[in-house]
Amino acid sequence: MSLFLILLLDCMPALAAHPTSFSDSLSATDYALSELLKAGWRKNAAKAVVGINSQWFTILKREHKNDFHHQIKLLKQLKPEALVSRFLRKHPETAGLLALSANPTRLVKILKKPACYNVLTSFYALHPTPTEVRQLTEALEKHRDTLCRLAERGIVGSETIFMFPRQTRGAKEYDAWLSEVLCKYLQRSDRQLAQITAFLIEQGQRIRQRLDKDYEFYKNFRKNLWPALMRMVDNFSAFQWLANDPHIWELLALPEGEMLLNKWGLGPVSLLFCEGSYPADMRPIITHILLQGDDNTVDALFKYKDEPLFRDLMRRQLSASTQAALANKLANFCPNYPLEVCPDLPHHLRYFASLTENAALAEEVGPPPSGPVTWLPFHGSYYAIKKMTQGREITGEDMLNLGLDALIFVPSVVFAGAFSGAAQPLSEEIIVNIGIIGLDLTPHTYHLVKPLGKFAIRAGNQTSKILTQQLANKMTQKAVLLQGNKIIIPNANTPVAAVMAQSQQMFSRLGQQGTKPVSYEATKPILFITEKALHQGHHAMRLVEFEAKVFMRYDTKTVMNPTRGLGEQFFSETAQKALSAPATRPTNRKNSAWQQNISAWWLMNAALGYW
Repeated sequence: MSLFLILLLDCMPALAAHPTSFSDSLSATDYALSELLKAGWRKNAAKAVVGINSQWFTILKREHKNDFHHQIKLLKQLKPEALVSRFLRKHPETAGLLALSANPTRLVKILKKPACYNVLTSFYALHPTPTEVRQLTEALEKHRDTLCRLAERGIVGSETIFMFPRQTRGAKEYDAWLSEVLCKYLQRSDRQLAQITAFLIEQGQRIRQRLDKDYEFYKNFRKNLWPALMRMVDNFSAFQWLANDPHIWELLALPEGEMLLNKWGLGPVSLLFCEGSYPADMRPIITHILLQGDDNTVDALFKYKDEPLFRDLMRRQLSASTQAALANKLANFCPNYPLEVCPDLPHHLRYFASLTENAALAEEVGPPPSGPVTWLPFHGSYYAIKKMTQGREITGEDMLNLGLDALIFVPSVVFAGAFSGAAQPLSEEIIVNIGIIGLDLTPHTYHLVKPLGKFAIRAGNQTSKILTQQLANKMTQKAVLLQGNKIIIPNANTPVAAVMAQSQQMFSRLGQQGTKPVSYEATKPILFITEKALHQGHHAMRLVEFEAKVFMRYDTKTVMNPTRGLGEQFFSETAQKALSAPATRPTNRKNSAWQQNISAWWLMNAALGYW
């Protein structure tokens, strides 16, 4: 190449931006180093970054030349200052990540502390878009120590509960509450920590939105509502059933909410707040009747709530005890209504309505109820639960009705396959799109599935009829179903909590393997958690787009293996090497397979983010 052409390229940036045969004559590493130095990079930092990426750059220049030049262009734009340059000399694998950030210096200040470095890089590996990097950096500035402690306890996806815009009044209040809650729960058992994290993943966005839109909720949530819920949780050890009900805050906001919850569990929710409940102006009436009543009272309130004459009777200016006694009287007249027709019901309702004197009506219905009270965890499955408490046969239809509230029932042991890589009895559809409530009922692989609003039942070669009957029998054997007691299904988890529990188990095993190479694939649980926390998987789009497999190592480092995109063979080879490194091998050796793997992952994503 002539000196004239070299000088011409130096004087014409537009031409230099589209490399010609000059760049082709250089090796990928020589060209990359030359370009970074010309862009003002410090020599040691440039050499470290090019060295860790030499194989990646060589492959790109040979097979994907445009992508190679685009990644070099992004690194040139980084123009690291002194602090960033010093950090890149020590951690050259982060060059692509810093190129993703709008404020590399801010990010370096978070990453430069040696403690928890591997955990933090894992977070950024799973969220490699500019928006995610910004949100994660904001979260780590405030909650770095908390996030590190959560990861050290084996809580997969813990970073997602901190990734949200923080500009609104509600978001700031939520952030302060979040710190208080996790500070408390980090002192508790692994099971309790998994439960609260699952709750935050599933309900965090709804709480933030409500804090923004509902000023009364904003004023009372941290001071009154949350402490009230925690008192109930401590009393009944039923966090999953209580905390994840969408109407729990309306119930607790009532002056008598805590008393209702203490007496009836979530039973009142369907009567007071759900679709088809009593009108809002009747809530005080129904509340006081519930506090005076027993199981028969609730029975009447459920089955007659759509009867206009019954509602009119409940609106009468009567004492709550008389109203409860009236409800009980009517419940006894038609014990199986509405499952069976009750032709005498209109006559009974008209008769009580004809007693216009309140004293006469009170005398007619007798003393207030004094029967048993059954605390129900599922409010929408009232009739199925009622049959269970009476010891009557549970049908497949009843189980489906239970599924409306309980989501999906499955033995929690089944989900271990998603972590171990073993053959899985659960379909991808269930794991990723629907989720699981774990029930340690039986070694058999029973599960109910509810795809697209329609129920289907899958259990190998067994028929749905046999499945539902067997599962119902197991439930009734395991649950406490006597009148006057609380119905609690043992070892039940929400879908996210079941994933958390399994991740904790797998993480704890990694530290028990001595020098044996240890890792596990966490792709499906991570996708599932991310979808739940960050709204339909939008923030996991890079994992999906590149069909990336995610592996967690014994030292909390994350290894990426995208099966689509650039350099598939390179990622496969570096992932295999990174995962086969024994735990006793020093992790600070130069140009490790993990560094090469994660560096290329961030560079590929940085190029996509700013293309």
